[in-house]
Amino acid sequence: MSMRTHSFSSGPLRRAVAIICLMASIALFVFGLFLPIMTVRKGFLLFHSTQIYSIVATVEALWVNRDVALMGIVVGFSIVFPLWKYWVCLRFLFGNLRPEAARRLLHALRLLGKWSMLDVFVIAMLIVIIKVNGLVEVRSSIGLYYFGGSVITSMLLTSLLDLSMIRAFRSRPVPYRPLH
Repeated sequence: MSMRTHSFSSGPLRRAVAIICLMASIALFVFGLFLPIMTVRKGFLLFHSTQIYSIVATVEALWVNRDVALMGIVVGFSIVFPLWKYWVCLRFLFGNLRPEAARRLLHALRLLGKWSMLDVFVIAMLIVIIKVNGLVEVRSSIGLYYFGGSVITSMLLTSLLDLSMIRAFRSRPVPYRPLH
């Protein structure tokens, strides 16, 4: 007796779009991690310093300053969660999953996906908070846009996978249960 499995098979065009979204999201993610997300200029007149922060540099600075809780949040939401999400998407696109495993993974993606913009929000809030001080100038940098692009393309990818799951389970005798 063979077990039913699910792989992404909603047609070649949808699959190609999903693979392109995945590749684009991963590329944007890598650039977003290492390119500067913000530039901080402190001081006034001739006495100023400029620091450039990427997500990786921010994690390193938090580690050096022993701010382990904030570092854990940044690492969890900015690095670990996206890597897990890419692994799940790769499993959907190229692996065979049992229907129940596919449902559970998709449900987890839906739940955690609601938090995927948290790190971009934290960076934006940090920029606003630092700008309140008159002696500090903060500018967002290109890495923030790359990282935001990776979040948006991964959300699009998750939507494509979600549609694939709905169609796959509707075409099978196994009843589809919404995971709301």
